[in-house]
Amino acid sequence: MADGAGIVTCYRVGSEKRRKRSGLVCVVDYPRPDTDSDCPSADQHEPFPAGYVAASEHADKLMETHEQVAPCPGCGRWAIWTPKARRS
Repeated sequence: MADGAGIVTCYRVGSEKRRKRSGLVCVVDYPRPDTDSDCPSADQHEPFPAGYVAASEHADKLMETHEQVAPCPGCGRWAIWTPKARRS
């Protein structure tokens, strides 16, 4: 999340017989909203059509005229598209 709070989960790997190859692996997970409606900045997200093909075609069109300059401050997704600066 935006405040940087994460959940740390640790896993023991390897086997008891081979101590040289065993150890502990820790992963930090930063929870994110599951949907746009969970994001506090959802009103800034670009609306996409439902369906894989329709969303892909919409993204192709947006890439010609828009850009993504930073991730959403609310959820961390690259869901905010801004118009590209016109070249003179």
